[in-house]
Amino acid sequence: MRQDPWECLISYLCSARNKIPKIKQNLSMISKMFGRPISYQDHVGFSFPAPGRISNHEVLRACKIGFRSEFIYQANKDIDEQRLIDLRNASYEYAKSELIKIKGIGDKIADCISLFSLDKLDSFPIDT
Repeated sequence: MRQDPWECLISYLCSARNKIPKIKQNLSMISKMFGRPISYQDHVGFSFPAPGRISNHEVLRACKIGFRSEFIYQANKDIDEQRLIDLRNASYEYAKSELIKIKGIGDKIADCISLFSLDKLDSFPIDT
């Protein structure tokens, strides 16, 4: 997989103590509240918001994310596209150490983000 690093990071922040249907619901709500509308024929969907766009903590809390809203809101303030590009171009060890500095990200989530979106094939997520 080669996911968008920002969307992958937010997805894994939503995953803490959550099941897949709830994670999908959270990501859908975030997209609806902060993304742009996208129309195709009779269907209207929403893009995933870019870094910096998840800018209203009260609206984010309304997405029923619980304690995770604080982590997502802070990551949105701290991370931009260039930082993610820099992490993709950095070593696995450096990228992981930088990801762990983000509140709400531990070893497993850092390894998942590294493997699935930052091209760090030497990453090995271990489920606890």
